[in-house]
Amino acid sequence: MITINTISTLINQLEDKSFKGILSKSQLYLTIKCLKLLMKLLQQLIENNLSGPSDSLSKFKNKSFFEIIKERMEALDIKNNKGLIKATHLDPTTCSKIMNYEKHPSWTPSLKITLPLCIALRFTFEETEYLLKLNGHALSPEKPVHCEYIVILSVYLLFDWDINDCNMHLKEKNMLSEGRLGNFDIDESI
Repeated sequence: MITINTISTLINQLEDKSFKGILSKSQLYLTIKCLKLLMKLLQQLIENNLSGPSDSLSKFKNKSFFEIIKERMEALDIKNNKGLIKATHLDPTTCSKIMNYEKHPSWTPSLKITLPLCIALRFTFEETEYLLKLNGHALSPEKPVHCEYIVILSVYLLFDWDINDCNMHLKEKNMLSEGRLGNFDIDESI
């Protein structure tokens, strides 16, 4: 059985010993990097199984979509429209509506607004599903671009991806034109 301790021990052995002739320096580096990512993934899975999705969502009980978003923005110290634009890559008008949601009570953000907002605000996969549901959205595994969104939501926290990284993934899968998150091109910055 593979455990975090087993992986940690293997990493230490690989770092301490010379594997000349067996592995090249780049192969050794990539092996160690993969093992470290595996260890991080296992730690995250253990944490999620211990807390469980119902525990992580209980803090959202009886709160609206915008209340949850505002709380997370405060926790991440996003205080103004410019900060939200930079984090989400959404246009200024959309970010202004989010910042001032009280003035737009009937507005419901689309899937293409909700996803970059959830990614920028570092919501987990389960939390994002919950927030999508609050806005009347769901990801369908039958739609190829939705499958890529599911992949992104499954790994972006683990790899510490931002919106640009997510869009690079979509570009690699030839789905950027259909699935772009946010409104800016990959290389644009504010």
